[in-house]
Amino acid sequence: MSLGISDIAVYLPASAIEVSEIIEKRIARDPQLEERLRKAAKFTGQQVIRFPQPWEDSATMAAQASLRVLGRQNAIETNGFRYLTVGTETTVDHSKPLSAYVQGMLKGVGLDTGTSISTSQIQHACAGGMLSLLQVSSLLMAADNPSDRGIVICSDIARYAQETSAEITQGAGAAALLVEHSPKLLELDIANIGQFSHDVDDFFRPLGQDVAQVRGAYSVQCYRTAFIKAFKDYCQRLDKDPQEIIAGTDFFALHTPFRSMPLLAMEDLLSKLGGIEKSKCHSHLDERFFFDGIDAVAKVGNLYNASLFFVLAHMLKAAYAKCGEAIVGKKLVLGAYGSGATMLVLGARISAAAPAVIKNWHMLDAGSYSMQSFDEYQDWISKKGVYRDSHHAAPDVDSRLFFLKSVRKDGYRIYDCA
Repeated sequence: MSLGISDIAVYLPASAIEVSEIIEKRIARDPQLEERLRKAAKFTGQQVIRFPQPWEDSATMAAQASLRVLGRQNAIETNGFRYLTVGTETTVDHSKPLSAYVQGMLKGVGLDTGTSISTSQIQHACAGGMLSLLQVSSLLMAADNPSDRGIVICSDIARYAQETSAEITQGAGAAALLVEHSPKLLELDIANIGQFSHDVDDFFRPLGQDVAQVRGAYSVQCYRTAFIKAFKDYCQRLDKDPQEIIAGTDFFALHTPFRSMPLLAMEDLLSKLGGIEKSKCHSHLDERFFFDGIDAVAKVGNLYNASLFFVLAHMLKAAYAKCGEAIVGKKLVLGAYGSGATMLVLGARISAAAPAVIKNWHMLDAGSYSMQSFDEYQDWISKKGVYRDSHHAAPDVDSRLFFLKSVRKDGYRIYDCA
């Protein structure tokens, strides 16, 4: 019995700012930053970043993405859900998982998942989402009950220190995956997973700190090395030559903190293991809709755990627009990187029902967004922690939005829907 992803939904906060405006404001204050910031913008390819409103956090975004993936089914129902799991590095509580808050928010709008369900959270930088997907898939396979289902959510807010080159790669958003037997979108090969992990300090956020610490160039190298080694492990699991697997793969989707990171990794893979000249790597990837995925990230920023599935959805949407029903049966390789560091590589195949699923992705970018002033952006980045103010009014931009209503004196968070 096949098992995998039946649908993907995305939620992005509506607030956005152009990277060029951030750079200009920073340079105006300190001209010595110009060379470093412009070099970073050119290297990353980042154009726009999204950031949350004061009433938004990783829990509300997770709930919003979950509501969207449930709302796209033929009938909104919660029967059969056994797992509600979140992958995040932007938790709001050191003990209670985001998924528990999400369960409560969904119940508040009439989607009661019942109590015969497991809620949990997995953390490993940007790989927690993939680890959550593998956990839920494995548990569903072990139970072997066709009616069992799960929701995997990736939700994060990427925050970096002001006046650094990392600042322009911030972002925020969530993705929710419906995981089932006989999946309608992607069949996953969870029996053959390529893995690589080692202990490095390329990226981390110490307890009590609000912004991540990142060694940019070192992190890029760690990502590239980890991908090659995890892919080799994947090939060994399949007992196949890397060049054969690369030649037989129709699409590659990788974790994308910024546009150039997965591109460099794929150039390494194709030239070192695939027997493809470096000068031909771009055309090889272009034919496989690789740029449709990573180009989308350039206009939203780093979504951390959600970025891989955001890229995957955009890639599949572009492929369906060009190929139609011919995408059925195409093979994919997915690569998830978590700093610190781990890399996971696994194969997938596009299901027969995928075209019907992709046709419903009208809100893949989560609707319209509004450019905010630099002062509004500065107000967000200057505030510390996930607690912000103790009370928030309901947002008036959309009556269907979840929001952080208040924070009790003991620190407990109260959520509601507008």
